[in-house]
Amino acid sequence: MAENRKGVAPKKIAILSLFLLALVFVSFMISVFMPLSFAAQEKKRVYIVYGTGFNKAAAMLEEEGLIRNKHIFKAYVLLTGGHDRIKAGEYEISRAESMAAIAKRLIKGDVIKHRVVFPEGSDVYDMAAILESSGLASGARFLELARDKTFLREIGIEYE
Repeated sequence: MAENRKGVAPKKIAILSLFLLALVFVSFMISVFMPLSFAAQEKKRVYIVYGTGFNKAAAMLEEEGLIRNKHIFKAYVLLTGGHDRIKAGEYEISRAESMAAIAKRLIKGDVIKHRVVFPEGSDVYDMAAILESSGLASGARFLELARDKTFLREIGIEYE
């Protein structure tokens, strides 16, 4: 009888372990691929500033109530290899989007695009005024960056 009990216990532990592993896997998949709300139409704007780290971006999404759990989000993005490809920008995200869809948008850089028209002949001061009046940027900061040779090289503009 004692031998039979020893043989049964490891089987029960193995079955229980497999069940728990399956439960964790299913919970992870539901968290990643199910939206927080199917009915939510409201979209929130999220600003991911250039240089914002992956951890901070995940925390911002959780604070805004757009993802269930920042740790699950980070695990999913790490598993898919996108942790170092999240793009900065202004995003409009709904609670009706799954974590996977949100991650895909951040990696793709599916940002809100603002149309700005600079009339022919506009100089850098005119551009600064247009950006300031449209509420898209500080005119003073734009002028500061327009004169910063290091910044211009970083974004691919070579000038002397």
